Amino acid sequence: TVDDPKIPAGDLTFTWPGADGELVPGETVTVTGKYALTQADLDAGKVNNVATAGGETPGGGTVPPTNGGTTTDLSGAPVLALTKTADKSGLSTPTQVGEKILYTITVTNTGNQTAHNVTVSDPKIPTARLSYVWPGQVGVLAPGESITVTGSYTVTKTDLDAGKVYNVATATGRDPNGGPTNTGNGNNTVDLGRQISSQTGGTVYAQPLNWLGLLPPVVGTLLLVLARLRRQSSDLA
Repeated sequence: TVDDPKIPAGDLTFTWPGADGELVPGETVTVTGKYALTQADLDAGKVNNVATAGGETPGGGTVPPTNGGTTTDLSGAPVLALTKTADKSGLSTPTQVGEKILYTITVTNTGNQTAHNVTVSDPKIPTARLSYVWPGQVGVLAPGESITVTGSYTVTKTDLDAGKVYNVATATGRDPNGGPTNTGNGNNTVDLGRQISSQTGGTVYAQPLNWLGLLPPVVGTLLLVLARLRRQSSDLA
């Protein structure tokens, strides 16, 4: 008989040289079976396995069991992918100092190993003001899992003068052996609108022209010009 802790006995296939269960001196039996990898195997980076063969002597005694083991190395790593979007619904036109931009950061483990101690940093938002939604255990992302991180940023006068807000969020973590994962980055630019620098050094925000608002003064000016032309014609007559 052959026993393999990784493969149920019913899933082992034996190729006997003669009668099933019997080996004369010098004969060999070949046994095959398949093992399905688990996430624990991938996180460990290898599969250790020991099979045991045993039997009986012609007189019914026990043949001392013999063992054979293998180690199969598995390649892989956690890979953090990050995307970042901005909700500008809280901004008016033109944007004012003190208004807020809501950022949503999504981090996905696209690798084949579990990521641990996953964190997100954003230079625009203090760590304490970042809100996390985890799919399971805090700080842990299994392959294919994602976290959602949200936080708001308050617009400053410097942002208004620059006409935009640009920043980069970063995700980091550890692999199952404690080594660093790859670093996931995602950037976003929020356009605060076209700006014109005034002669006094202030900031003027360009607004779309209101043509309907310009119509009354234009018509009034034309009527005034026509009235003057009529008076001039009457004087000449």
